[in-house]
Amino acid sequence: MVQLDEHAKAREGNVSEQRRQFPQALLWGLVVLAVLGAALVLALSSGWFAQRNSPAPTEPLTPSEPVDAPTSLPPPVDATQTSAAVARPIPAGIGSRIGERAPDFSLPSLSGQTMSLSQFRGHIVILDFWASWCGPCRSTMPVVHALWRAVTSRGVDLVGISLDRTASAASSYLASNGFDDMVALWGSLASAGAVASLYGVSAIPRTVVIDRNGIVRFNNHSAMLDRAVLDSIP
Repeated sequence: MVQLDEHAKAREGNVSEQRRQFPQALLWGLVVLAVLGAALVLALSSGWFAQRNSPAPTEPLTPSEPVDAPTSLPPPVDATQTSAAVARPIPAGIGSRIGERAPDFSLPSLSGQTMSLSQFRGHIVILDFWASWCGPCRSTMPVVHALWRAVTSRGVDLVGISLDRTASAASSYLASNGFDDMVALWGSLASAGAVASLYGVSAIPRTVVIDRNGIVRFNNHSAMLDRAVLDSIP
């Protein structure tokens, strides 16, 4: 009987100790959860996750270590300097956002023929801003080119605007990679940069899809363009 009583007392002592420790454990658990919650809020507010989940790298129009590009982006070009890209007020309803009418422009092609966006009216235009010194552009150009080749019979044109410093840099890259069947525009870095500014392009690669009536249907990183976007345009 004495032995049983001792065991019972021991059990009661253990239960009492557990009851005493439970509030402490609960308190520490709440403290840990509060610290983790504060850390999560701080990470979200600082953009930590957004910076690490970016699937589409870009290059600024002026590369930090230029291979074949100027050390600074030239100022916009007005009509007194070149006929390639005219700086003028844009009427309401014209712009580079989806649903707006794409602003018209003119640039010489690498072959020397001056071309305007309005010449492609009635066709779907894949307008691609790129440069041979741009690493992400070299990754997306083959994809965009292959996508265009798959739908070109539907009246789709690929128009590339090069932001290279020289025409030779652009034409050499296109020829060596089998992309010289696209419409390649350049003229000068200043005039190409003016068109990029007209479309709000601050980093490349960037692709704008314009429908047969001149309305912007897509404006995003080139890696985001897929067949469904083009198939959705009659």
